[in-house]
Amino acid sequence: MNFSQNLQSYRKTLNLTQEEFAEKLEVTRQSVSKWESGATYPETEKLITMAKMFGCTLDDLMIGSATKTLATDKCNYDEHQTKFAKQISLGIFFILFGISLQILLDPKSELLSLAVLFSLITIAVVIFVSSGILHEQFVKKNPLIVDFYKEHEKDEAVKKFTISLSFGIALILIDIILLISLEELFPNKSDVPTAFFIFILSIAVPVIVHCSMIYSKYNINNYNKENINNSEMSAAIEKHLDKAVDCGFTPEDIENLKKESNTDTLMGAIMLIATAIFLFCGFVFDIWHIAWVVFPIFAIIGAAITMICKLSKK
Repeated sequence: MNFSQNLQSYRKTLNLTQEEFAEKLEVTRQSVSKWESGATYPETEKLITMAKMFGCTLDDLMIGSATKTLATDKCNYDEHQTKFAKQISLGIFFILFGISLQILLDPKSELLSLAVLFSLITIAVVIFVSSGILHEQFVKKNPLIVDFYKEHEKDEAVKKFTISLSFGIALILIDIILLISLEELFPNKSDVPTAFFIFILSIAVPVIVHCSMIYSKYNINNYNKENINNSEMSAAIEKHLDKAVDCGFTPEDIENLKKESNTDTLMGAIMLIATAIFLFCGFVFDIWHIAWVVFPIFAIIGAAITMICKLSKK
């Protein structure tokens, strides 16, 4: 944005007309009108006075973006993304927790263990589907969002993400050590160590997923890119190019981003395949105690493919 646009935005936030604003600066209304049309520029003394009045720096006023500086979370983006992260993490917990219970109960009652597993998987599916539908509706309604997060909020998010991610990884490492130890203590009961291992994973994995999603919500620029890249969204976005420019995208950027593929869909498909393989190995070969390894293996494969796709676009 340029000075004239910034001046209009800042003036309107103070609910001042051009005439009222002119009186405060001791100039004519015509002078303010010329400034806002870009015909002329005020003197340095007036610029300093305006910056103090608006509570911004001279750089913000002259070459910054008032839209971003004054941006607020009008569509409840933060609340929505936080809730969505909790729902996805909860769904993952139910799946892994159900697997641990199935392994633990299987030697006693196969029917009961399967009933428990499918009950918890059903709950997880309901959470995934309902939250996914609501998220899709939100994105369609708000395909572009002006970045309203302040720098100190983003810095704090990095600290929280680092702590939570470290905790989740440490929990997994401890879990592996406990698995090895429990197998020594229960040499004839491999189901007990494995069930305990999956149970700890049901805590660690959702923690990592949750902190990652919460951290990613602060990257609004990436959120906008993904929606511009979505063919269904791009048509609607092109009708509101002014907002796209406020979000830092030019029409050329939009055209380039529409050509990129969406790696999130690929990652989702990979994890669905992993789930199908897990269930197939469990039901057909009755190897629930080791079939869980498909999840970390496919997660690594998916992450590698995603990274390769992103690097190939650069």
